[in-house]
Amino acid sequence: MNKFIRSLYAFFVGIALLTSCSSSWDTYQYEKASFTVDFPGKPRVKSGFERTSQSSSLTTTTYTATQFLSDESYLVYIGNFNSWSMNSVIFNLESGKQGMREPIKQQRGSVVSEGPAELAGQNAWEFKIRVKELEGTLRVFVKNKTIYGLQELHNVDEEVSSNTERFLSSFRLLEE
Repeated sequence: MNKFIRSLYAFFVGIALLTSCSSSWDTYQYEKASFTVDFPGKPRVKSGFERTSQSSSLTTTTYTATQFLSDESYLVYIGNFNSWSMNSVIFNLESGKQGMREPIKQQRGSVVSEGPAELAGQNAWEFKIRVKELEGTLRVFVKNKTIYGLQELHNVDEEVSSNTERFLSSFRLLEE
């Protein structure tokens, strides 16, 4: 019996150590995308390309991390807009907001509320969203033909954790 209790104790200590190590937040810096942000673990990076018209395109990169042993997820979205006729194309916060509404609809989600916000010292727009059984916050701003979006999602039944504010307030643009 003594051996069983020691084994059980060692198992729970191992779980506690694993949980504390795996759920730590670290600052990640991405020189190429010119930003830093705090994530709960190493994020997955995915890039894409979308032609928006004959004369323009959007190159996208997403950085996604999830909180260990939690349903919270965090995402940074960077979209670089390129156009071969820039003098006739306007890419601003209004077009960025419209660009964010589409993926929400595509995921069968909805915008619960929206309004002005701030992100990285920039005028931004905040959406409170619901996607399937998840809800969260999405903040967006546009600077120099680049759209920046930060999103946090969690289960509908759960309270928003303090990690959301940590994530959103940690985002910084690197000096150009």
